Amino acid sequence: MASKNITINVKTTDGYDNLYPETYADIVKYDETTTVKGKIDEIDSGITTLNSTKENKATYVAYTMPAWVSTTFTTLETTYPSSSYNLEIQLSNNCTSDELDAWNDAKILGSITNNNLYAKGDYPTISIPTYLKIVEVD
Repeated sequence: MASKNITINVKTTDGYDNLYPETYADIVKYDETTTVKGKIDEIDSGITTLNSTKENKATYVAYTMPAWVSTTFTTLETTYPSSSYNLEIQLSNNCTSDELDAWNDAKILGSITNNNLYAKGDYPTISIPTYLKIVEVD
């Protein structure tokens, strides 16, 4: 019996019953030349290979973004140049209402060409706690 089976939901008057029919994946054909088990093994192998070659290079850090002095915030590009790092930024879960308002009023945007931030609204004049996801570029 295959280690991966199909579940069939059969409607009853009380809802649904789950049926677990036996399948013989090593006999049932996926196509003219491949059995279902062969296809499952192929997919499992591909997933294992993908997981083993794709290292998790992400680092998560708490980062208090200092008050800005203009509409462009370049500190992140200086510390984490885009030639070496991709960044994601999000607000910390312990932001105060004032910090959240400053972030929202700033209408902060990022860039795909550098790790600078841009304020399209009023740039923040107070520090804002954030989290950075830092991923090394291959």
